Amino acid sequence: MFSPAQLVLVILLALPNMAVAAVQTVEVDLAGPVKSRRETVEPGPVVIHVINRLKGGYSTIFKRHYQPIPAIDPSAVQGAFQVESRNPKVGCDPAWNKVTKSLTDATDETAIRGILASAEKTLHEAGCDTPTVAQRLTVLRLLTSWDERTSISAGEEIEYTITRDSKKGEPPIVWTVTLATRERGSWLITYGIAGVPQRDERYWLEPALTAGQFTVRRQESRHDEVRILPSVFLTWLPEKRIPRDWSVGPTVGFGLQSKGFSGFIGVGALFNSVAQITLGGGLAPVVRRAGNLQEGQVVSQNLSEDQLQRTAYIFVPAACLTVHFSGNPFKKEEKPGGTDASGAH
Repeated sequence: MFSPAQLVLVILLALPNMAVAAVQTVEVDLAGPVKSRRETVEPGPVVIHVINRLKGGYSTIFKRHYQPIPAIDPSAVQGAFQVESRNPKVGCDPAWNKVTKSLTDATDETAIRGILASAEKTLHEAGCDTPTVAQRLTVLRLLTSWDERTSISAGEEIEYTITRDSKKGEPPIVWTVTLATRERGSWLITYGIAGVPQRDERYWLEPALTAGQFTVRRQESRHDEVRILPSVFLTWLPEKRIPRDWSVGPTVGFGLQSKGFSGFIGVGALFNSVAQITLGGGLAPVVRRAGNLQEGQVVSQNLSEDQLQRTAYIFVPAACLTVHFSGNPFKKEEKPGGTDASGAH
């Protein structure tokens, strides 16, 4: 049985290795051949699990902070884990002492990996019973590893650097792991048409009974008509929505007509990043009478259309159907040799 002090020590050593729900783990093997690598992780908590450490001190650094790792001497704690063997005559404890001394004397991380790999066989051959071997292997893993926790956001990169203390005059040994999430998303450009209601109010001049005079009249409006505009829409497509058949989200767009540009905003339903249906509204140019005129007003000169009417912007509902193309379908292509579709140079 463990004494209270032994139980406390086991808990303290095990705390950094306790699993946390929804936490990703990235393992760094100090004995491995790769000193620098890049890992793609999801946004959220991340645990960096470092294995095959030496007894000497290490230091680590994130982009955001610097945190030294204190040295751990196995000989300082090995006595707390002495478990009486069921067959003490076979020398389980001397074998354990030999393993821990090998850890203390090791000067390279690859030696740590070799010691851990052979420890189970060494302890079994020395007569240690299975529960003792399992318990002491756990201790070895705790002594030769550490965990550091951080959190990463979408679109962010974190560079985690481990530096091993080196002897005087020797260059330090450095391991680097770059944690990166996938891109947050991308802007998808779709081309198509936008339908907006007809809201023009046009005016004309009717000759009056008096010669040289005219009466301002309003044409009959057809508000049940729909104007079709060539349009281009920009839709933000988050990375997590890309694999879905349908993706719903905000979108903005622009339409072109003879009187000027229209601007739209709405909610779009995108199918497989190709076809999109958008419902919303926006500002569109419409025809209104000139501000200095009234319907039925009599004027003494024959006014032009530009004098009778002006362009104003009003908010109108809009329904849009757009498609994602590899290029702009509205752009006129030039023929080889610098000629356009009409053959002009």
